[in-house]
Amino acid sequence: MELSESQEIAIEKIDTHALWVIKRLHAKGHKAYLAGGCVRDLLLDRSPKDYDVATSATPQEVKSIFRN
Repeated sequence: MELSESQEIAIEKIDTHALWVIKRLHAKGHKAYLAGGCVRDLLLDRSPKDYDVATSATPQEVKSIFRN
């Protein structure tokens, strides 16, 4: 499914920490996407309270990528 220009989320609106998590997962070869209410809030031009990330990484892989 493709989004129209009015449905695209400007990268500047996304929290830098959430982007870092997604980029780190991508760098390790996993798929990673913003998910949940943060997507809805960003599309409605609201500030999300938190950011959820859906990933193809297993819990063990996530633990090894993010040691803290």
